[in-house]
Amino acid sequence: IDGAGRYLIPGLIDSHVHVGHSAALDDDAIDSHPELWRAYRAQVPRAYLAFGFTTIVDLDLKPRDQAWFEATPLHPRFYGCGRGVHVAGGYGAFHVPALSSPNFPNLVYEPEEAKSWPAGLDPRDFTPASAVARAQAQHAICVKAFVESGFGTFHWPMMHTPTLQALRDAAKARGMPLMVHANGLDSWRIALDARADIIAHGLWVGDVA
Repeated sequence: IDGAGRYLIPGLIDSHVHVGHSAALDDDAIDSHPELWRAYRAQVPRAYLAFGFTTIVDLDLKPRDQAWFEATPLHPRFYGCGRGVHVAGGYGAFHVPALSSPNFPNLVYEPEEAKSWPAGLDPRDFTPASAVARAQAQHAICVKAFVESGFGTFHWPMMHTPTLQALRDAAKARGMPLMVHANGLDSWRIALDARADIIAHGLWVGDVA
């Protein structure tokens, strides 16, 4: 490669991706046009490389997504946080499927939102420490927690400071940084009070009553 007149930089790192999500293709489109989903999967790993990204970190990773991504011939180094940690009835876990379902989320019991907890689940199995352990079992290098009250429009069950702090302590004990989905002032306050390591979004939503 003739590099005359060009610049050489280290490979870029995209520290917040979701390779299993496609904004351009919703579930109905994927069901109707599976060939488009196959084309998307074939192109996205190469696109990261084409734009200089040699490492990516998926912050809400399903094992099947890592499998297809890493099966492509050319792709960046791939890391993840395992399954993101959700509150039952809240963002990303509005409907909790059967425990045996591959789509069962990485739940944490939130005492302040006990009314939304599924009756058939034992809260003792869904402590902050167990949520972190489930992420690490997926070879996660980080933990992602969702603290979302509803984008300034809705009023969903959400994670509160003591639970998030316990998640941080459990993650820290395993050498894993805690990343928090927080885009409103209410969520930012919780993340800051819990001393989260990273807030994974900008401040999109104004104060929430």
